[in-house]
Amino acid sequence: MSKTNDSLFLMANTRTNIVKENERQAYSQLLPLVSLQVARSQVEQDRKDNAQKFPTQSYTTESDSLTLSQPLYRPKLLSELKKAKKLTLSSSHEAKNEEQNLLLRVSLAYLNALSTQDNTLLHQKKIELLKVQKRFAEKSILAGTGTKTDLLEISASLDRAEATLIKLLQQQDFSFAELSILTGKSVKKIYTFDHKRFVPEDYNPGSLVKWQDNSKKNNPMVMSIGERLNAAKIAVSSSKYDHFPTVDLTAQISRGSSESTYFVNSSTETQSVGLSFFLPIYSGGMITSKVRQSIEQYNLEAEQLRKMKNELKIKVQESYNSVREKKSLIKALIKARDSANSLLAANEKSVELGIRRRLDVLISQQQLISVEKDLALTRFELITAWFTLHFNSGLSLDKEIEYINGFLINPK
Repeated sequence: MSKTNDSLFLMANTRTNIVKENERQAYSQLLPLVSLQVARSQVEQDRKDNAQKFPTQSYTTESDSLTLSQPLYRPKLLSELKKAKKLTLSSSHEAKNEEQNLLLRVSLAYLNALSTQDNTLLHQKKIELLKVQKRFAEKSILAGTGTKTDLLEISASLDRAEATLIKLLQQQDFSFAELSILTGKSVKKIYTFDHKRFVPEDYNPGSLVKWQDNSKKNNPMVMSIGERLNAAKIAVSSSKYDHFPTVDLTAQISRGSSESTYFVNSSTETQSVGLSFFLPIYSGGMITSKVRQSIEQYNLEAEQLRKMKNELKIKVQESYNSVREKKSLIKALIKARDSANSLLAANEKSVELGIRRRLDVLISQQQLISVEKDLALTRFELITAWFTLHFNSGLSLDKEIEYINGFLINPK
Protein backbone atom coordinates (compact mmCIF):
# COMPACT_ATOMS: atom_id res chain seq x y z
CA MET A 1 0.00 0.00 0.00
CA SER A 2 2.75 2.44 0.95
CA LYS A 3 4.47 2.01 -2.45
CA THR A 4 1.39 3.37 -4.22
CA ASN A 5 0.96 6.23 -1.76
CA ASP A 6 4.35 7.54 -0.62
CA SER A 7 5.43 10.65 -2.54
CA LEU A 8 9.18 10.18 -2.00
CA PHE A 9 9.09 6.65 -3.43
CA LEU A 10 6.91 7.66 -6.39
CA MET A 11 9.14 10.65 -7.16
CA ALA A 12 12.25 8.45 -7.10
CA ASN A 13 10.69 6.09 -9.65
CA THR A 14 9.56 9.00 -11.80
CA ARG A 15 13.10 10.42 -11.83
CA THR A 16 14.39 7.00 -12.91
CA ASN A 17 11.91 6.90 -15.79
CA ILE A 18 13.02 10.38 -16.87
CA VAL A 19 16.68 9.37 -16.87
CA LYS A 20 15.87 6.21 -18.84
CA GLU A 21 14.37 8.40 -21.54
CA ASN A 22 17.63 10.35 -21.68
CA GLU A 23 19.41 7.07 -22.42
CA ARG A 24 16.94 6.25 -25.19
CA GLN A 25 17.42 9.73 -26.65
CA ALA A 26 21.21 9.31 -26.61
CA TYR A 27 20.87 5.99 -28.43
CA SER A 28 18.56 7.51 -31.03
CA GLN A 29 21.31 9.98 -32.02
CA LEU A 30 23.33 7.04 -33.41
CA LEU A 31 20.51 5.83 -35.64
CA PRO A 32 19.63 7.10 -39.14
CA LEU A 33 17.56 10.25 -39.40
CA VAL A 34 14.91 10.05 -42.13
CA SER A 35 12.82 13.07 -43.04
CA LEU A 36 10.19 13.80 -45.62
CA GLN A 37 9.43 17.29 -46.90
CA VAL A 38 6.45 18.13 -49.09
CA ALA A 39 5.76 21.66 -50.30
CA ARG A 40 3.05 23.11 -52.57
CA SER A 41 2.75 26.77 -53.54
CA GLN A 42 0.28 28.66 -55.73
CA VAL A 43 2.06 31.41 -57.67
CA GLU A 44 0.41 34.47 -59.31
CA GLN A 45 3.05 36.50 -61.16
CA ASP A 46 2.85 39.77 -63.10
CA ARG A 47 5.96 40.56 -65.19
CA LYS A 48 7.19 43.74 -66.93
CA ASP A 49 10.33 44.17 -69.00
CA ASN A 50 10.85 47.93 -69.50
CA ALA A 51 7.70 49.04 -71.27
CA GLN A 52 6.72 45.57 -72.34
CA LYS A 53 4.17 43.84 -70.18
CA PHE A 54 3.77 40.08 -70.15
CA PRO A 55 0.60 38.16 -69.39
CA THR A 56 -0.07 37.22 -65.80
CA GLN A 57 1.21 33.76 -64.96
CA SER A 58 -0.63 31.47 -62.58
CA TYR A 59 0.94 28.11 -61.72
CA THR A 60 1.62 25.67 -58.88
CA THR A 61 5.11 24.78 -57.71
CA GLU A 62 5.80 21.40 -56.16
CA SER A 63 8.79 20.23 -54.15
CA ASP A 64 9.13 16.79 -52.51
CA SER A 65 12.23 15.33 -50.88
CA LEU A 66 13.12 12.24 -48.85
CA THR A 67 16.38 12.63 -46.94
CA LEU A 68 18.45 10.14 -44.93
CA SER A 69 21.34 11.11 -42.68
CA GLN A 70 23.51 8.52 -40.90
CA PRO A 71 26.34 9.43 -38.50
CA LEU A 72 29.49 7.54 -39.52
CA TYR A 73 32.09 9.00 -37.20
CA ARG A 74 30.86 10.82 -34.11
CA PRO A 75 32.77 9.59 -31.05
CA LYS A 76 30.95 12.11 -28.84
CA LEU A 77 27.60 10.40 -29.49
CA LEU A 78 28.95 7.02 -28.36
CA SER A 79 30.45 8.65 -25.29
CA GLU A 80 27.17 10.36 -24.45
CA LEU A 81 25.35 7.02 -24.71
CA LYS A 82 27.79 5.42 -22.27
CA LYS A 83 27.34 8.37 -19.92
CA ALA A 84 23.54 8.09 -20.14
CA LYS A 85 23.71 4.39 -19.25
CA LYS A 86 25.77 5.15 -16.14
CA LEU A 87 23.30 7.83 -15.08
CA THR A 88 20.43 5.37 -15.58
CA LEU A 89 22.18 2.89 -13.27
CA SER A 90 22.74 5.67 -10.76
CA SER A 91 19.07 6.60 -10.79
CA SER A 92 18.05 2.94 -10.42
CA HIS A 93 20.21 2.64 -7.30
CA GLU A 94 18.59 5.78 -5.88
CA ALA A 95 15.13 4.31 -6.51
CA LYS A 96 16.21 1.10 -4.76
CA ASN A 97 17.48 3.14 -1.82
CA GLU A 98 14.17 4.98 -1.61
CA GLU A 99 12.29 1.66 -1.68
CA GLN A 100 14.32 0.38 1.29
CA ASN A 101 13.97 3.76 2.98
CA LEU A 102 10.20 3.49 2.62
CA LEU A 103 10.26 0.02 4.20
CA LEU A 104 12.37 1.42 7.04
CA ARG A 105 10.08 4.41 7.60
CA VAL A 106 6.94 2.27 7.62
CA SER A 107 8.58 -0.29 9.93
CA LEU A 108 9.77 2.38 12.38
CA ALA A 109 6.34 4.02 12.32
CA TYR A 110 4.73 0.64 13.09
CA LEU A 111 7.22 -0.02 15.90
CA ASN A 112 6.45 3.42 17.31
CA ALA A 113 2.74 2.63 17.19
CA LEU A 114 3.38 -0.70 18.94
CA SER A 115 5.42 1.10 21.61
CA THR A 116 2.77 3.74 22.30
CA GLN A 117 0.08 1.06 22.35
CA ASP A 118 2.03 -1.05 24.87
CA ASN A 119 2.78 2.02 26.97
CA THR A 120 -0.90 2.94 27.02
CA LEU A 121 -1.99 -0.59 27.97
CA LEU A 122 0.55 -0.80 30.80
CA HIS A 123 -0.53 2.61 32.06
CA GLN A 124 -4.16 1.53 32.02
CA LYS A 125 -3.10 -1.51 34.02
CA LYS A 126 -1.45 0.86 36.50
CA ILE A 127 -4.71 2.85 36.79
CA GLU A 128 -6.70 -0.33 37.46
CA LEU A 129 -4.25 -1.28 40.23
CA LEU A 130 -4.59 2.19 41.73
CA LYS A 131 -8.36 1.90 41.70
CA VAL A 132 -8.14 -1.46 43.47
CA GLN A 133 -5.76 0.02 46.03
CA LYS A 134 -8.08 2.97 46.55
CA ARG A 135 -11.06 0.72 47.20
CA PHE A 136 -8.99 -1.36 49.60
CA ALA A 137 -7.80 1.80 51.41
CA GLU A 138 -11.40 3.00 51.76
CA LYS A 139 -12.43 -0.36 53.23
CA SER A 140 -9.43 -0.29 55.58
CA ILE A 141 -10.47 3.09 56.94
CA LEU A 142 -14.00 1.82 57.56
CA ALA A 143 -12.52 -1.21 59.29
CA GLY A 144 -10.27 1.02 61.39
CA THR A 145 -7.05 -0.54 60.08
CA GLY A 146 -6.17 2.08 57.48
CA THR A 147 -5.17 5.72 57.53
CA LYS A 148 -6.56 8.70 55.69
CA THR A 149 -3.03 9.60 54.60
CA ASP A 150 -2.74 6.35 52.64
CA LEU A 151 -6.05 7.05 50.89
CA LEU A 152 -4.99 10.61 49.97
CA GLU A 153 -1.68 9.42 48.55
CA ILE A 154 -3.36 6.73 46.48
CA SER A 155 -6.01 9.21 45.25
CA ALA A 156 -3.33 11.70 44.22
CA SER A 157 -1.44 8.98 42.34
CA LEU A 158 -4.66 7.94 40.60
CA ASP A 159 -5.45 11.51 39.52
CA ARG A 160 -1.93 11.96 38.08
CA ALA A 161 -2.15 8.62 36.29
CA GLU A 162 -5.50 9.48 34.67
CA ALA A 163 -4.09 12.82 33.51
CA THR A 164 -1.08 11.04 32.02
CA LEU A 165 -3.37 8.58 30.26
CA ILE A 166 -4.91 11.43 28.25
CA LYS A 167 -1.45 12.34 26.95
CA LEU A 168 -0.60 8.72 26.14
CA LEU A 169 -3.85 8.25 24.21
CA GLN A 170 -3.03 11.35 22.17
CA GLN A 171 0.43 9.95 21.42
CA GLN A 172 -1.14 6.67 20.33
CA ASP A 173 -3.61 8.46 18.04
CA PHE A 174 -0.74 10.46 16.53
CA SER A 175 1.32 7.31 15.87
CA PHE A 176 -1.69 5.69 14.16
CA ALA A 177 -2.21 8.84 12.08
CA GLU A 178 1.45 8.81 11.01
CA LEU A 179 1.08 5.19 9.95
CA SER A 180 -2.10 6.05 8.04
CA ILE A 181 -0.31 8.76 6.07
CA LEU A 182 2.52 6.41 5.10
CA THR A 183 0.23 3.58 4.02
CA GLY A 184 -2.60 5.64 2.56
CA LYS A 185 -5.09 3.63 4.59
CA SER A 186 -6.87 4.61 7.79
CA VAL A 187 -5.30 2.77 10.73
CA LYS A 188 -7.51 2.42 13.80
CA LYS A 189 -6.10 -0.80 15.23
CA ILE A 190 -2.81 -2.68 14.95
CA TYR A 191 -1.47 -6.03 16.06
CA THR A 192 0.11 -6.53 19.47
CA PHE A 193 3.68 -7.64 20.07
CA ASP A 194 4.43 -10.95 21.78
CA HIS A 195 7.22 -9.92 24.15
CA LYS A 196 7.43 -13.38 25.74
CA ARG A 197 8.73 -15.06 22.57
CA PHE A 198 11.16 -12.29 21.65
CA VAL A 199 14.79 -13.35 22.14
CA PRO A 200 17.37 -10.50 22.09
CA GLU A 201 20.21 -13.01 21.62
CA ASP A 202 18.98 -13.60 18.06
CA TYR A 203 20.32 -10.16 17.22
CA ASN A 204 24.04 -10.83 17.08
CA PRO A 205 25.75 -8.03 15.10
CA GLY A 206 29.10 -9.82 14.83
CA SER A 207 31.99 -7.80 13.43
CA LEU A 208 31.67 -4.04 13.00
CA VAL A 209 34.24 -4.07 10.17
CA LYS A 210 32.05 -6.45 8.18
CA TRP A 211 29.05 -4.14 8.44
CA GLN A 212 31.13 -1.14 7.40
CA ASP A 213 32.58 -3.03 4.44
CA ASN A 214 29.04 -3.94 3.38
CA SER A 215 28.03 -0.28 3.48
CA LYS A 216 30.89 0.63 1.11
CA LYS A 217 29.92 -2.09 -1.38
CA ASN A 218 26.16 -2.57 -1.08
CA ASN A 219 24.63 0.71 0.06
CA PRO A 220 22.50 1.93 -2.89
CA MET A 221 23.51 5.57 -2.43
CA VAL A 222 27.22 4.67 -2.52
CA MET A 223 26.56 2.68 -5.67
CA SER A 224 24.53 5.57 -7.12
CA ILE A 225 27.25 8.15 -6.53
CA GLY A 226 29.80 5.64 -7.83
CA GLU A 227 27.90 5.44 -11.14
CA ARG A 228 27.64 9.23 -11.24
CA LEU A 229 31.41 9.33 -10.80
CA ASN A 230 31.79 6.94 -13.75
CA ALA A 231 29.46 9.14 -15.79
CA ALA A 232 31.51 12.22 -14.90
CA LYS A 233 34.67 10.43 -16.02
CA ILE A 234 33.05 9.61 -19.36
CA ALA A 235 31.87 13.23 -19.62
CA VAL A 236 35.51 14.40 -19.50
CA SER A 237 36.30 12.30 -22.59
CA SER A 238 33.02 13.31 -24.18
CA SER A 239 33.82 17.02 -23.90
CA LYS A 240 37.26 16.41 -25.44
CA TYR A 241 35.59 14.81 -28.45
CA ASP A 242 34.22 18.24 -29.35
CA HIS A 243 37.67 18.87 -30.88
CA PHE A 244 37.26 15.86 -33.18
CA PRO A 245 35.86 15.96 -36.72
CA THR A 246 32.53 14.33 -37.58
CA VAL A 247 31.55 12.45 -40.73
CA ASP A 248 27.94 11.82 -41.79
CA LEU A 249 26.46 9.95 -44.72
CA THR A 250 23.61 11.73 -46.49
CA ALA A 251 21.27 10.48 -49.21
CA GLN A 252 18.34 12.29 -50.81
CA ILE A 253 15.64 11.68 -53.37
CA SER A 254 13.80 14.80 -54.52
CA ARG A 255 11.24 15.81 -57.10
CA GLY A 256 10.14 19.27 -58.17
CA SER A 257 7.91 20.93 -60.75
CA SER A 258 7.42 24.53 -61.90
CA GLU A 259 10.28 25.59 -59.69
CA SER A 260 10.73 29.00 -61.35
CA THR A 261 9.15 31.37 -63.82
CA TYR A 262 11.43 30.14 -66.58
CA PHE A 263 10.57 26.49 -66.04
CA VAL A 264 6.81 26.53 -65.65
CA ASN A 265 5.27 23.12 -66.38
CA SER A 266 8.68 21.47 -66.13
CA SER A 267 9.71 18.88 -63.52
CA THR A 268 12.95 17.44 -62.16
CA GLU A 269 13.89 14.30 -60.25
CA THR A 270 17.18 14.10 -58.35
CA GLN A 271 19.01 11.36 -56.42
CA SER A 272 22.10 12.22 -54.41
CA VAL A 273 24.49 10.42 -52.06
CA GLY A 274 27.37 12.07 -50.26
CA LEU A 275 29.52 12.52 -47.22
CA SER A 276 29.46 15.49 -44.86
CA PHE A 277 32.67 16.40 -43.04
CA PHE A 278 32.82 18.90 -40.18
CA LEU A 279 35.92 20.02 -38.28
CA PRO A 280 35.72 22.63 -35.48
CA ILE A 281 38.65 25.04 -35.67
CA TYR A 282 37.91 27.84 -33.25
CA SER A 283 34.93 28.32 -30.92
CA GLY A 284 36.11 31.12 -28.65
CA GLY A 285 37.35 28.77 -25.92
CA MET A 286 33.98 27.09 -25.45
CA ILE A 287 35.28 23.53 -25.90
CA THR A 288 38.23 24.03 -23.55
CA SER A 289 35.88 25.50 -20.95
CA LYS A 290 33.59 22.47 -21.20
CA VAL A 291 36.57 20.16 -20.64
CA ARG A 292 37.56 22.06 -17.50
CA GLN A 293 33.95 22.01 -16.30
CA SER A 294 33.73 18.23 -16.81
CA ILE A 295 36.94 17.70 -14.83
CA GLU A 296 35.59 19.79 -11.93
CA GLN A 297 32.32 17.84 -12.02
CA TYR A 298 34.33 14.62 -11.77
CA ASN A 299 36.22 16.00 -8.75
CA LEU A 300 32.92 17.00 -7.15
CA GLU A 301 31.43 13.51 -7.57
CA ALA A 302 34.62 11.96 -6.17
CA GLU A 303 34.38 14.12 -3.03
CA GLN A 304 30.68 13.33 -2.64
CA LEU A 305 31.47 9.61 -2.81
CA ARG A 306 34.18 9.96 -0.18
CA LYS A 307 31.84 12.02 2.02
CA MET A 308 29.03 9.45 1.69
CA LYS A 309 31.33 6.57 2.66
CA ASN A 310 32.60 8.43 5.73
CA GLU A 311 29.07 9.33 6.83
CA LEU A 312 27.90 5.75 6.40
CA LYS A 313 30.85 4.48 8.39
CA ILE A 314 29.73 6.64 11.32
CA LYS A 315 26.04 5.73 10.92
CA VAL A 316 26.82 2.01 10.78
CA GLN A 317 28.93 2.30 13.92
CA GLU A 318 26.15 4.17 15.73
CA SER A 319 23.57 1.52 14.79
CA TYR A 320 26.00 -1.27 15.66
CA ASN A 321 26.73 0.23 19.07
CA SER A 322 23.03 0.79 19.66
CA VAL A 323 22.26 -2.89 19.00
CA ARG A 324 24.90 -4.00 21.50
CA GLU A 325 23.79 -1.40 24.04
CA LYS A 326 20.10 -2.31 23.82
CA LYS A 327 20.87 -6.02 24.18
CA SER A 328 22.83 -5.34 27.38
CA LEU A 329 20.12 -3.01 28.65
CA ILE A 330 17.42 -5.65 28.07
CA LYS A 331 19.40 -8.14 30.18
CA ALA A 332 19.70 -5.56 32.97
CA LEU A 333 16.00 -4.69 32.80
CA ILE A 334 15.01 -8.37 32.95
CA LYS A 335 16.98 -8.64 36.19
CA ALA A 336 15.34 -5.45 37.41
CA ARG A 337 11.92 -6.88 36.58
CA ASP A 338 12.69 -10.06 38.51
CA SER A 339 13.82 -7.96 41.48
CA ALA A 340 10.66 -5.85 41.26
CA ASN A 341 8.51 -9.00 41.25
CA SER A 342 10.37 -10.33 44.29
CA LEU A 343 9.95 -6.99 46.09
CA LEU A 344 6.23 -6.92 45.28
CA ALA A 345 5.75 -10.46 46.63
CA ALA A 346 7.69 -9.62 49.80
CA ASN A 347 5.65 -6.46 50.43
CA GLU A 348 2.38 -8.31 49.91
CA LYS A 349 3.39 -10.89 52.52
CA SER A 350 4.58 -8.12 54.87
CA VAL A 351 1.20 -6.41 54.57
CA GLU A 352 -0.54 -9.66 55.48
CA LEU A 353 1.70 -9.87 58.56
CA GLY A 354 1.04 -6.22 59.41
CA ILE A 355 4.69 -5.19 58.97
CA ARG A 356 4.15 -3.07 55.83
CA ARG A 357 1.45 -0.67 54.70
CA ARG A 358 -0.75 -1.20 51.68
CA LEU A 359 0.93 1.88 50.19
CA ASP A 360 4.23 -0.03 50.06
CA VAL A 361 2.55 -2.63 47.85
CA LEU A 362 1.27 0.15 45.60
CA ILE A 363 4.76 1.57 45.24
CA SER A 364 6.15 -1.88 44.39
CA GLN A 365 3.46 -2.40 41.75
CA GLN A 366 4.23 0.96 40.18
CA GLN A 367 7.93 0.14 40.10
CA LEU A 368 7.20 -3.17 38.38
CA ILE A 369 5.03 -1.50 35.73
CA SER A 370 7.71 1.13 35.19
CA VAL A 371 10.32 -1.57 34.58
CA GLU A 372 7.96 -3.39 32.21
CA LYS A 373 7.49 -0.15 30.25
CA ASP A 374 11.24 0.38 29.96
CA LEU A 375 11.75 -3.23 28.93
CA ALA A 376 9.11 -3.09 26.18
CA LEU A 377 10.48 0.21 24.89
CA THR A 378 14.05 -1.12 24.83
CA ARG A 379 12.97 -4.18 22.82
CA PHE A 380 11.48 -1.91 20.17
CA GLU A 381 14.61 0.26 20.24
CA LEU A 382 16.73 -2.86 19.65
CA ILE A 383 14.63 -3.78 16.60
CA THR A 384 14.88 -0.18 15.35
CA ALA A 385 18.66 -0.20 15.66
CA TRP A 386 18.82 -3.58 13.91
CA PHE A 387 16.72 -2.35 10.99
CA THR A 388 18.78 0.84 10.72
CA LEU A 389 22.02 -1.16 10.76
CA HIS A 390 20.79 -3.24 7.82
CA PHE A 391 19.57 -0.19 5.92
CA ASN A 392 22.83 1.74 6.29
CA SER A 393 24.81 -1.35 5.30
CA GLY A 394 22.80 -1.74 2.12
CA LEU A 395 21.24 -5.06 3.15
CA SER A 396 17.61 -5.84 2.35
CA LEU A 397 15.05 -5.35 5.12
CA ASP A 398 12.56 -7.84 3.70
CA LYS A 399 13.72 -10.87 5.72
CA GLU A 400 14.14 -8.83 8.91
CA ILE A 401 10.61 -7.43 8.62
CA GLU A 402 9.23 -10.89 7.92
CA TYR A 403 10.99 -12.20 11.05
CA ILE A 404 9.48 -9.47 13.24
CA ASN A 405 6.04 -10.14 11.77
CA GLY A 406 6.25 -13.54 13.44
CA PHE A 407 5.97 -11.82 16.85
CA LEU A 408 2.79 -9.93 15.97
CA ILE A 409 -0.54 -11.20 17.29
CA ASN A 410 -3.86 -10.26 15.75
CA PRO A 411 -6.09 -8.85 18.54
CA LYS A 412 -9.36 -10.46 17.49
